Amino acid sequence: MLTVRICAAICVSGASLLLLAAGATVAKAPPVFTVHEWGTFLVMNGSDGVTLDGMYHEEHSLPGFVHARSKDQLRVPAVSVKGETPVIYFYADQPLDLSVRVKFPQGLWTQWYPQAQFNGPTTAQAGSPPTMKNGHISWRVKVTPPGTGRALILPKTPEGSLWNYARDVDAAYVRPDDRAVHAPGEVERFIFYRGLGHAKLPLKMTTAGTSVLSYDAGESLPLRHLFILRKEHGRGVYRYVPSLRPGESLTDAIPALTGALPQAEFSRRIGDDLAARLTSAGLYPKEARAMVKTWRSSYFESDGVRVLFVLPQSWTDKFIPMDIEPKPTSTVRVMVGRLEVLTPERELEAANAVRDLGSMDERQRESAYTFLKEQGRYLEPILRRTLRTSSDSRVQATCKRLLLTDFVTELQSAVGSRGGAHSLSPQISQISQIENGSNSDAKGGRETELDARAQLAALLREIGLNDRGAAEARRILPEVQRMREPGLNQSEYRPYARIHARTMEALGDEAGAAQWYARFVKFGSQTAQCGGCHGAQGPRDMAFYRDWWAGRKYAYYTARTQTLKSAIAQQTAAVKADPRDPAAGMMLAYLSEHKGDTATAERLWTLISGPAARQVSQRGGR
Repeated sequence: MLTVRICAAICVSGASLLLLAAGATVAKAPPVFTVHEWGTFLVMNGSDGVTLDGMYHEEHSLPGFVHARSKDQLRVPAVSVKGETPVIYFYADQPLDLSVRVKFPQGLWTQWYPQAQFNGPTTAQAGSPPTMKNGHISWRVKVTPPGTGRALILPKTPEGSLWNYARDVDAAYVRPDDRAVHAPGEVERFIFYRGLGHAKLPLKMTTAGTSVLSYDAGESLPLRHLFILRKEHGRGVYRYVPSLRPGESLTDAIPALTGALPQAEFSRRIGDDLAARLTSAGLYPKEARAMVKTWRSSYFESDGVRVLFVLPQSWTDKFIPMDIEPKPTSTVRVMVGRLEVLTPERELEAANAVRDLGSMDERQRESAYTFLKEQGRYLEPILRRTLRTSSDSRVQATCKRLLLTDFVTELQSAVGSRGGAHSLSPQISQISQIENGSNSDAKGGRETELDARAQLAALLREIGLNDRGAAEARRILPEVQRMREPGLNQSEYRPYARIHARTMEALGDEAGAAQWYARFVKFGSQTAQCGGCHGAQGPRDMAFYRDWWAGRKYAYYTARTQTLKSAIAQQTAAVKADPRDPAAGMMLAYLSEHKGDTATAERLWTLISGPAARQVSQRGGR
């Protein structure tokens, strides 16, 4: 047997030599290289079909390792379209070095991972607020198919993070090329990016009278796989339309609630249906499931009327051109357009809520606050719509004031607030159950109610309704004063400090507000050492705090009490004693910023945020 094998090897080797000697060439098979991408483009329409602005708010918090532009470049009222969670997957039969570039002619790319080689326009070029055009981002990455290289470890994400769903695929691992950017340890199963722009989708719906869904006549290809959803009070219904030709319209587009399904069954049924359509559009089954799971709560579980539809790849290629070198064997880009629709009823309810926020009747105030808070990230576009359409001068004035408050403008997740425990109405929040002792988590529920009432009280003062705010604060003050103080390093300290600070603020006790916001800042300064008590929804690093509303409130009320100079001196001494003291650094940064000393504030943030934050800052990141 050994002799046969040796002879066979010699024969094969000899044959190979003869072929080479004869000038024959052995063709090397080209790599099998496929690229798949999915994502969502979101816009909101008024009842007249007009695209609304103010669509920059986040709905799901991203992991702390994701790179981002500074917050002033994420808060742009003129934004009308949001590119949400496009992810690019790579499938190859051997490791590859790639150059990836995606343009956004009508917007900017705002968040990304892994680290990009370049993201432009830069902060200086785009301005602040930025001009939303000519966005372009590029990566140089190494793609490693599973099982072909050393083991790669993905960055940790909180349990329950929606980010995790996008990983449940068979795609290759992606990491930055060290020659292009220094990003040690950055690796993922995809390239992620997100953007904001000033544009519109080719579909609109009018809901004044009969609902009419219409597709722009100027388009060249039909829209495919349209889902018209209606979700109300825990039940949902949807209508599926296989395709819509350019210039075509659907009348009575919104489905009736007759036959609406309970939430769980509705989500399961439409999720299965949508996943099947996404697969038929070109995604692999695991990719389609990853997309549906990522957006399940947003697509299927939040109240409202919305339309989901698959955009033609030619539209996507024109709207956000992508170039990859070397060229893939095939590229599939499945982008879902998402149209949130305001009905006349919801617009009227919004106008009434704005009006009733200043009501003398406390139940009307609470009901108004509950409605506004339940709008989540859609509150700003709804308020901007109300401001333009209302003829009531009081409503207009309140809209203007609300649009300047942290209640509206703070970039935070709306998850959990839509019909959740932050609502004051008993039928929504189960407060009546808590007060009757029928809820096993009565303490936590009662604390949540106090938190919501303190926020309402502070909000009323912030929009100039000082008497109403003080009245709300006095109602909860005895219970607030009886709260047990947790340790500063305990997660319970967060609502404890926040409730006290907002209550003092609403009462007009500026010195008390300054003291409590200082304690809140000190609690927040522990982020670098904590395990993330907020799970997926809170800050994961110090960069989060650069534009924190509580820090701004601390500086504002310190200045109001005529103690700004002494506070700066005190915190300056603390920073000199320990330059790495995050609490002192944060407080001095907020105070310096309020004073107008932005250079000192920037130096302090660089100091307390560490080397990783400095690298991001140098590239125009956070």
